Amino acid sequence: GRVPNTSRKKIWDTKRVFFCTPQTLVKDIEEDRCDASKIVCVVMDEAHRATGMHTFALLPDMIEQAGAKFRLVALSATPGTDIKSIQAVVETLKISKIEARTEDDPNVKRYIHNREEEVISVKQPDVIKILDKKLLEFVRQPLE
Repeated sequence: GRVPNTSRKKIWDTKRVFFCTPQTLVKDIEEDRCDASKIVCVVMDEAHRATGMHTFALLPDMIEQAGAKFRLVALSATPGTDIKSIQAVVETLKISKIEARTEDDPNVKRYIHNREEEVISVKQPDVIKILDKKLLEFVRQPLE
C-alpha cells in the first residue's frame, strides 16, 4: 500500500524478509515485480479466509506454479465453525500438519478472560431471501 509499485521491484530483488498483504504479493507476482520462485516461506494470518477466489486461496498455487519450494505457516484464531469449512481451508492451503490450542492450553489460558458465549440462530425473513436470490442472479449474469 504505502510503497509505490515502481519502487517494489527493486525491494523484492534486494531484500529477504517482507511484511505485506497477500493482495500486494499476488499483484506483484502477476506484474513481474516479485519472482515467486524465490519465495521460501509465507506466514499467513487470518488463514481461514483462504476460500474461493480470495487472494489467500490463490497465493499458494501461484508460488507453487513458479517452481518455488516453500513452506506456508497458516495462522487463525477462528479457523471455522464446522469441520467442512476447516477442511476446505486445509485442502486449499495444502496443510499437512495442524497444531491447535484451546482455551485450556497453558500457553493460552492466561490470556483468556471470563466471557459468556451464546449462539442465537435467527430465521431469515422471506423478503431477505427474495432479495438475496435477486442479488445473486444480478451478480452472476455479468460473470457468465
